[in-house]
Amino acid sequence: MREFLFLCAGLGLGMAIAGLQRLKTERALARIHTSFPADIKDTPLPPIWKLRRGVNWLSESNERLNLEADCWKSATLSAPIGYLQVDSDNYLKRSNAVARELLGLTPSAIATPRLLLELVRSYELDRLIEKTRRTQVPQTRYWTFHPTSDNVSEIERSQPFALCGRGFVLPNGHIGVWLENQQELADLRASRNRWVCDLAHELRTPLTSIKLVSETLEQRLDGTMRAWIVRSISETDRLIALVQDWLDLTKLETDRHLDRELVRIPELVADVWAILEPIAQRRDIGLDFSDCGPLSVSCNRDRMFRVFLNLLDNALQYSPDGATIAVTVSARSPEDNRPENGLTQNGRTQNGLTEAAIVAPNQAGLADGSGSLASDAPPATLKHPSGCITVDILDAGPGFQPVDLPRIFERMYRGDRSRARTVGDDGVAPRHTSGSGLGLAIAEQIVRAHDGTIVARNRPERPGAWLQVSLPMSADAPPS
Repeated sequence: MREFLFLCAGLGLGMAIAGLQRLKTERALARIHTSFPADIKDTPLPPIWKLRRGVNWLSESNERLNLEADCWKSATLSAPIGYLQVDSDNYLKRSNAVARELLGLTPSAIATPRLLLELVRSYELDRLIEKTRRTQVPQTRYWTFHPTSDNVSEIERSQPFALCGRGFVLPNGHIGVWLENQQELADLRASRNRWVCDLAHELRTPLTSIKLVSETLEQRLDGTMRAWIVRSISETDRLIALVQDWLDLTKLETDRHLDRELVRIPELVADVWAILEPIAQRRDIGLDFSDCGPLSVSCNRDRMFRVFLNLLDNALQYSPDGATIAVTVSARSPEDNRPENGLTQNGRTQNGLTEAAIVAPNQAGLADGSGSLASDAPPATLKHPSGCITVDILDAGPGFQPVDLPRIFERMYRGDRSRARTVGDDGVAPRHTSGSGLGLAIAEQIVRAHDGTIVARNRPERPGAWLQVSLPMSADAPPS
């Protein structure tokens, strides 16, 4: 009898354990089934049959993924531009032949895993990778790469070249970088600048002679003939201004040396307006000027004077008679790095505002004709140790067309409204026909040379253009 009781107890315990194990198995199968597509997990079949169909589906999916991975691997290795990949510790994991040729990597150097910085002595490339990893968004950087080698003769033969790197985020903390040699583009830009500069120098002398002859004839002619000469003088002045603007722009791109002094921006803006005030008074255009104290910037006064002269003159040209131009000079502390005026941190827009931004020097691609390049990550605001001074200029004109905004700071670019040049009854071009299309391009180059930003967008509450210049504040003039 005792043996029978023990048998029953053991049988009951075994059945209980089997039931618990079956329950665990069914729950595990249910969790596995959730990863299957609906046509498998919703099928009225026993769990084990669903599992078999799911395993087959996973096997087919794995084969497809492996095939796709092989295709992408072949594409990156055979791409016409360089590609390299580093892991979370910045060890070089993969590179194609173009990247190895650009960076001077030999097969023996990459035979064993090594830190990228050990293989490639490029501070800019390392910063690009670190910024991509830190921000978790794709980054682009331009710089001049100087090849290195253990062989002294190879170093003497190698030449630095312009390089563009585009980093992007990969799974498991890996970072991929596309590398593109842009020396040919830099050489083309340098050649263009030399050609334009030579042409401008050759044109300046005959244009001056034509103007002198026209002014002499103006004093001796009357009636219709005099009107034609007046028109000729106006067009000659426009061509002379165009030639001078080209020379100034070329000089700004090739000569980055600046003789700086401490300049109070509110006083500089007031001096610029004093030059333009007679023109404004004839058209009954007023200035609404506000500032928050004697804010100073270490800059080249003549060049910064040119910036505000171009911007305020542009505002005068497109503002209607009797309008008011608003100018505000304000300070921003170094801690205040929040997006302002509807701008997000990556330079895009919110609340319907449209804008085009030119960022600090060495952050907008090709920096000059010599091929010097650097990063182009476009911040919406600047952040300097001593803060920034921001100058906002808002006119009452029609504003920028959305299609024109991305190209506002390009040389010789003018919107369709400005391209339709007509001549008034007095033989002089009307004010809405801008002179050379280089004013904003010159302002942009000067601001970049001062480590600043310039942004163009439309006023949000009413028609009008909105140009904003931000400059690093001098250390001895803290923000108020």
